[in-house]
Amino acid sequence: MLLLMIINLYLKNRGWLKIETTQGILFWSSMYLPIIVAMAATQNVRAAISGGPIAIIVGAVITVTGFLLVPLISRIGRKSRSTDGSI
Repeated sequence: MLLLMIINLYLKNRGWLKIETTQGILFWSSMYLPIIVAMAATQNVRAAISGGPIAIIVGAVITVTGFLLVPLISRIGRKSRSTDGSI
């Protein structure tokens, strides 16, 4: 992936890239991270199952805690509203 990015930058600076080529490179660069994350997640599930029930329990507790914290995290950074509706 790093080599693809370097070559892309080099060719773009030289003006040697066609629009179709640039779109193809953007497609594969956007597909790279989801594929790597999916592969890592599969390995983590296999390790958790082979690690015994404590790994599965801890994983479930952390997941539920993450879901419960979503409303709290979504409020971070919001500006508070006054009683008359203006910000």
